Amino acid sequence: MNKLYYSIFLLLLFPVFLRAGFMLSFSGNYILPRDPNFKKIYGKGMLYREIKLSYTFYEDYYVWGSYGVGGKTGETQPYFHMKTSISQNYYSGGLGFSEDFAKNFGYKLELGFAAIKYREKAFGTESQGGGLGFRVETGLVYKFSKKLFSELSIGYISGIEKNNISILKLGGIKIEVSIGIRF
Repeated sequence: MNKLYYSIFLLLLFPVFLRAGFMLSFSGNYILPRDPNFKKIYGKGMLYREIKLSYTFYEDYYVWGSYGVGGKTGETQPYFHMKTSISQNYYSGGLGFSEDFAKNFGYKLELGFAAIKYREKAFGTESQGGGLGFRVETGLVYKFSKKLFSELSIGYISGIEKNNISILKLGGIKIEVSIGIRF
């Protein structure tokens, strides 16, 4: 149901996207989790997809907001070896700077906040939570045309959840490949 509301929201805003200065991109991300317990259960990495909307407000400076979602299955360790699954949602936004250094090539720098939410199913129960943190990213931009571009980026996204039992270190180093369009 959330996907339906999200799609309707984007369709209603589409006429606004037609004005100059907007960029919409879709990406695939590979995240290297920083929490050692996550690595034990789910492995060394996880894929997630993301949509990002940016607006250039002055020369090469822009504001951006993004939403990402991913999930993975694993096994509880070390004794029970029961199936478990996790889904994560990544919300982030901030400021960015992009500049060309050749005809079709450029670079970008982004800094912002992040909120990471998770839902995990293990031992027949479901737990959920989340944490706040930051996101920093840098990358190379290739412009196919004035409107169409792609990016290869590396960054870091973090969030920390403190509870009565432990501190969960959400996020980690991420590698991103995206394709986008300028309006």
